[in-house]
Amino acid sequence: MEHCERSGELRHVDECPCDVCSPSSPTNTEQADALAAARERRAIFVYEAARLQAIAVDAPVVPELWPERDAAFREQFIQYVDGLCIADQFPTPEEAHDSWWRAYEAMGWTYGPVRDTEAKTHPDMVPFAELEQREQDKDAVFLALVQIARDWIRS
Repeated sequence: MEHCERSGELRHVDECPCDVCSPSSPTNTEQADALAAARERRAIFVYEAARLQAIAVDAPVVPELWPERDAAFREQFIQYVDGLCIADQFPTPEEAHDSWWRAYEAMGWTYGPVRDTEAKTHPDMVPFAELEQREQDKDAVFLALVQIARDWIRS
């Protein structure tokens, strides 16, 4: 018998439930790290698969690879995908587009005829109904990819 390093109680170390004496059991930090890693894997999957879909349909806008995106974008995208993964109901493609538009505005982007990461302009910052069909489809594909990520990429 030994004293628990956390509580000081005298007990068998292998019977102590605390994370200090029983390091083989996952700690809250390890669980949080695993959850954060799963959230990021889901977001990367959705982002990169959506990029590939844009390439496949010869969409007018194909964003850069995930590692080339700035940290603020990656964090908001992880949060958005994570929020959708835990939501009871998915938005419509139009609602998803409107949410994307607001997120881009919050990051300082504005409408422009060409996507320009330096100037922070994007041609899709228009109402959903004004998007061409490939861009409207991109929003529906995005939601389908989130559904796949939610169902198949776990921590």
